[in-house]
Order: sequence, then structure tokens, then C-alpha cells
Amino acid sequence: MLYVVDIENRMYLLLNTVNMETKMVSEKSLFDLLNKGTNIENVKIANNTIKGTRGDLKRYNGIPVVLYKLEDDLKNSRGYKVFIEGKVKDLSVQETINLGLQCGLANAKVVTNTSKSYISCIGGSFPIKTVRNERVEYSRIIVELIRKPSKTEGLITLTDIEGKMSRKKFTVKDATPGTYFDGVILGKVFNNFLKYKLYDIIEGRYNPKGKYSQKGKKPAGVVIAKTAYFKEGLSHSEYHEIADYLGITLEKLLERQNSCVYQIKI
Repeated sequence: MLYVVDIENRMYLLLNTVNMETKMVSEKSLFDLLNKGTNIENVKIANNTIKGTRGDLKRYNGIPVVLYKLEDDLKNSRGYKVFIEGKVKDLSVQETINLGLQCGLANAKVVTNTSKSYISCIGGSFPIKTVRNERVEYSRIIVELIRKPSKTEGLITLTDIEGKMSRKKFTVKDATPGTYFDGVILGKVFNNFLKYKLYDIIEGRYNPKGKYSQKGKKPAGVVIAKTAYFKEGLSHSEYHEIADYLGITLEKLLERQNSCVYQIKI
């Protein structure tokens, strides 16, 4: 999107948020762009005059501008993307609040009530960008399942591409009748440690092979929409299909009455 991020002496600094490039344009040039139908997020023509739609344009004079609200895959707020001092930066929620209290925000206000402070957009709401946690790539994941009458425990051993190992534990209690205990934990493993594989597909870094090479074809256990995730509680065979789609190997190394061991090789 295009956004006016600064105004000085009737010259307007336009930011293209796709490539983060800026360009200074005159008031006439901006007027012409708007007249041609170019969408600029925070300005419009009203009564033959350029008006702000995200705060009065008098506010845009070296004051930081909030461009996006940042959320993770689970819709948790992770902060804001802000234009400040000629640069675009990702700030935490608290950093953005502190910035607003110190020097103000061109298109937002800091609202404080009895319990907390928060950022409020002027004239609508901020566009949302989904951000992901720091990417960690693994070479192997071992999933040890211990089945008990009321729960199943999954002991997860992770080996990253540098050979460093770490351990995690997932517990599933009182599963709905008919739910695959193994599948719930395998789903959690895929969602917690292999979700980046879906974003490789979305962003064109990996093309599924084999029977999934047809454009748009994917296993039923893979959901790719505004966010991407794996369905939990599927059968073992369905997770084999997902592994094939991701270009990795899922195999069962051991099966006993009350335990089993899966290995994921990446």
C-alpha cells in the first residue's frame, strides 16, 4: 500500500509498504495521483482539498507513523510496524506505547484506562501483518509416546541442523472418544516445529513433489489460508500423507502396547 508518512513545506513523503521505498512528491502530484484513482491509505480528496483519513495531516510532521499491527499465527498481538526517523521498524506493543507517550503518533493515540495502556488507530483500524517466530530448522525429531489410561504423554527430542539437541513434552488428557491420541501429539509436533515448511510452500521456496505436484493439491490435514497450520487428531496414515507433502519422512520405529516411537527425518 501507499502511505503518506511525512509532510514538510507542502511536500509529501510517500512510502510504498511493498518494497519500503519512499518518494517525495508535491501537493499537485499527490492531488493528480488521487484524481487518477490511486489508493493512498491515509489521504483522500474532499471539497477539492487533500484531507487525512488517519489523523489530521498537521500531525504528519516528523512524528512516527504506525503502518501495520503485527500478529502471530494464533492472532496474538506481537507489536507494530512503524515508520520512524526515515526507517521502518518492528516494535513491540510496549515499545510502541512508550514511543506514543514520548513523542506521539501521527495516526494513532495511546489510550490509558485503570488497568493498562493500548494503541488506538485514528479513523479506522490498522492493516494486519502476520509474523512468525524465529525460524529453527531441525534435521530429526523423535516422538516417544507413553499411553496411560487418562492421558498420553509425548516426549519430543529435537535435533537442529547444527546438531544441537533439546527436549519438549506434550500431554493430552481426556481426549474425546474416537480421537487419535497419537494424532493429537503428532499434530502438535507438526504445528510447533514444522510450520515453517508450509510457509516455504506459500512463499515459493519449496514445491510439493509426487502426487501433490498439481497446483493447489494438498492433503486434507494441511490448511493454508490467511494462516497455515496442520490439523490435529488425524490418523497415522494421514500424517504420512502430510510428511510426503512436505518432502520429509515419518516412520514408526517401535510399537508396544503402551508406548511407541516415531521418527521424523527432515
